[in-house]
Amino acid sequence: MRGSARFGTAAESITISKRQRIVRAAQWWLAGPGRQHAQRSCRFDVVAIDGSQHDAMQWLPGAFDAS
Repeated sequence: MRGSARFGTAAESITISKRQRIVRAAQWWLAGPGRQHAQRSCRFDVVAIDGSQHDAMQWLPGAFDAS
């Protein structure tokens, strides 16, 4: 969420570093105890909210992948 566009939109705030942390966390969880999810595919959606009153919400299905 971004309260203003002064430093870019909410979607633009998703840096490569943030994506990498999310991917690592998902990989860790998928490979967790029992490994029942180890072979499952994973999709990363983003819900970006611009504006302090939630007036501009954008859903980005498949916004990025694990590569």
